[in-house]
Formats: sequence, C-alpha cells, structure tokens
Amino acid sequence: MLQKEQTKTDKQVLNDVIRDLLSIPRILKAGTHKNRLPAPVNELHGNFSMIHFEIMHLLMNSGTLRMSEIADELHVPKPQATYLVDRLVNMELAERNADPSDRRTVLISLSDKGTQIFKKHREHLWDSFKEMISGLSGEEIHELSVSLRTMIRILSKLEQR
Repeated sequence: MLQKEQTKTDKQVLNDVIRDLLSIPRILKAGTHKNRLPAPVNELHGNFSMIHFEIMHLLMNSGTLRMSEIADELHVPKPQATYLVDRLVNMELAERNADPSDRRTVLISLSDKGTQIFKKHREHLWDSFKEMISGLSGEEIHELSVSLRTMIRILSKLEQR
C-alpha cells in the first residue's frame, strides 16, 4: 500500500504532462528573444506573431494554398485564417491571386518581401536556438534530440486522431 501512495496517479502524471507541454513555448520564446530581431522582422514586431510565421512557413513549403487549406493546417476556423492572412496581405508579406483553374478560388502565396522576411526570421530563430543550446554538454544535446524525436512521434499520433 505504501508503494501505491508514493507513485503518482494517472491524473497527476497527466497534469504534469500538460503543465510541461504548456511551459515549452514560454521557454523557447525566452530563448529566442534574447537576441535582437533582424531589422526587417523587428519593424513588424508589433503586428507579427508566431502564428503569422507559421502561415508563412506553410506558404514557403507549399508555394500557394487555398484559405481552407491554411485553416485546416492551423486547425482554426476559416474566418480566423482569413483574418490572419489579411494581416499578412496588409503587411505586404502575402498575396492573393485568382486560381487560373477556378476563378472562384483564391490562392495565397508569399510575396517577395514575405519570402525575404521569412528567411531572415527563420535564420534568426535558428541562430537563437543554436546559441540557447550551445551551453549544453554533448550528452545533454543527444538526450534533448532523442526526447524531441520521441515527443514528435507521440504527438503526431494525436494529430492523426
């Protein structure tokens, strides 16, 4: 009986997992904002959030997407995706173009300015993470790598549900 009292209940472990997952963005944000943002990105700082960066990442990888595809990828309602894309269009980071095969459909793509800023922001994040991790030992970096791959594998299963 004493051993059962010493082990955590499933509910306690679940609460710990949720708390830990929620702490990750804060830790990563703190690590990436130590360094000053590159000038083109810094100009957008008040109007630019990580979800905008995520949309730009989707567009960078896909070339063009329909609004419904962006909404699906972000797991947000289409009106929210439209609002977010509108902000990118207003900042001249994204463009709307008619689909040549279906004029009722609008395709979203990065503008040249958006591509340039995305690359600078990604480079900034890369350098910030590299600096943040550089204080770890080789063993800690390996442990982090294994842990992240495990986390991604497990969380990917949740995405498929």
